[in-house]
Parts: sequence; structure tokens; C-alpha cells
Amino acid sequence: MLATVDPAASALYPKCLFNAATGLACPGCGTTRALHALLTFDPIAAFRFNPLLFLLPPVAALWIALARRAGRKRRAWASAAPWALALAVLAFTVWRNLPGYPLARVGDGLRPPFAPGPPASGLAARP
Repeated sequence: MLATVDPAASALYPKCLFNAATGLACPGCGTTRALHALLTFDPIAAFRFNPLLFLLPPVAALWIALARRAGRKRRAWASAAPWALALAVLAFTVWRNLPGYPLARVGDGLRPPFAPGPPASGLAARP
């Protein structure tokens, strides 16, 4: 169903509670739209909607593989990795809510509420 019904145009899918409460994008905002874009063979749009969908799984898989390889001799990095990952997700959340976030476009729902947008019709400065 996700491949056939666009989440951006349908009220069928749940909205982000964090976004509804604050107007800001959480780390997961755009994931449903990204999955829809992937299922409709548009990986560029999927990446634009939520880059973490592409970046977190390989990093988490690498961390798990390295932690298993270390076995009982857990190294300091193995216990610090979850904290580093959480810090990276927090940094991404802050970055994606700044006005200069490069992947946001007008109308995609990922634009911060305080980001400057195009002028409203009829209110443009006159020469």
C-alpha cells in the first residue's frame, strides 16, 4: 500500500507528533515519504526526505559486527558507539531544522517554520 498511496497526499498515514507539537522536524520525519520514494524507484527523493534512512543502517551494522568480533574483549569504542550514534542523530536533528538545511524544498514538509521562503503573491517588493 505504501508504494501506491503517496503519504504526502493522503491522510491515511499518521503525522509526526513531534512536528505537530513543535513545528520542527524530528530525526524520523520524512521516513514514510522516503520509503514511498524508494518503493517507487526514486532513491534521490528518498535520500532528500530522510538521509538517516540510508546512513544509520550501515553504521549500525558495522558497529554490531565490530562489537561481535571483539567478543568478550569489549573495547572502549564498543561501549561509546551508541552514545556517538545518539549524538550524531541529535546533531542531524538540529542541522535539519536550521534555515540553511540543503535538502529541504518548499512544499515537502521538511522546511523549518522559521526558514525564509518565497514571497507571498502580491507582497513582493516593487522596483
